[in-house]
Order: sequence, then C-alpha cells, then structure tokens
Amino acid sequence: MKRTLIAVLPCALWLSACTPSATDDAVVSDSGGSGAQSSSQATTDASKTQVVAEDMQFMKDAAQSGIAEVKMGELAASNGETQPVKDLAKKLVTDHGKVNEELKQLATKKSVTLPDAVTEQQKTMLQHLSSLKGSEFDSAFKQHAVENHQKSVDKFKTAAEKAKDADLKAFAAKTLPTLQQHLALAKQLTATPPTAAQPQPQ
Repeated sequence: MKRTLIAVLPCALWLSACTPSATDDAVVSDSGGSGAQSSSQATTDASKTQVVAEDMQFMKDAAQSGIAEVKMGELAASNGETQPVKDLAKKLVTDHGKVNEELKQLATKKSVTLPDAVTEQQKTMLQHLSSLKGSEFDSAFKQHAVENHQKSVDKFKTAAEKAKDADLKAFAAKTLPTLQQHLALAKQLTATPPTAAQPQPQ
C-alpha cells in the first residue's frame, strides 16, 4: 500500500506543474489586451504627430494671409469702382474662404492653434484700403493683390516641395494653382487701363 502511494504522488505533482493555472491565463489575457490597447494608442498618436516649427509657421502665415485676402475682397465690394476689380474681389472672398476652412480642419487634426486675426502690416494695409474709394481704391487694390499673392505663391510653392508633414504638403500643392490663378488675374488687371465709370443717369 505504501509503495502504491509513493508511486502515485510524483505523478500527481508532475500533472499539477504541467497544467496552466487560471492565474496564468489571466496574465496572458491581460497581456494581450494591453498590447491591443498600446497599438490603438500608437495609431491615435501617429495621427497627431507633432508639427515641426517650419510647417507650423507656414500654417499660421497662410491663415493670416487668407483672412486678409477675404477682408480685402469684401472691401472691394463696397469701395471698388470697376467691374473687373469687383469680379476679382468676389473670387478672392469665395476661394480664400474655402481655403481658410480647409486649413482650419487640417490645423485641428494636427492640434495646431491658428491665429484668428491679421498681422499688424496686413491691418495697416486694410485700413489704408478702407480709406479709399473709386479709382483710388482700384489702383491700390490691384497693387496689393499682386504683392500679396506673389508672396503667397512663393510660400505655398516652398511648402508643396519641402513641408515635412505629408498632409500639409498635399494641402499646399492643392491650393497653389488657385493662388497662381489669382496672381495672374491681378497682374492682368494692373496691365489693363482702368475702364471709365459709366455716367449715372440724371
């Protein structure tokens, strides 16, 4: 009888050691869950990768420039004289309004806070335009439209080629043709003699 017990006891101990415990299963399960959570967190973090300083500065410059273009276009609706100026102004308001909204959505995605006001230089320009009427306004508007869009085209071209953030690079490349069109139209206006205002009926 004693011999039988001695023989059975090692087998029982061996089976106990080889059978995984509920605690071991829980550890494995927790480890798997933690891994999935870490993977999910990594994906979330990847979508909000920190934007480098150069890209962030471009986004802020583009936001302020876009706001200024819309305000300049709105001024032309009330202070402008010739129809070509008013037509370009309307296009600026429409196109830059859309671009500004796209930039805001991109900034939200990248956790970047954009300025909601123009620079001091742009503010001075807008104040100067608001003090003008008729042909004087048209002349100043055309000049500013060329200068502002030339700067914007240069900045967007650089961003389309060198931006580190892929989404921002795509945004710049997509917007560039619109800015180039605005620049071409503004240059065309400056090369065209102003059309005389139609006499008002008595």
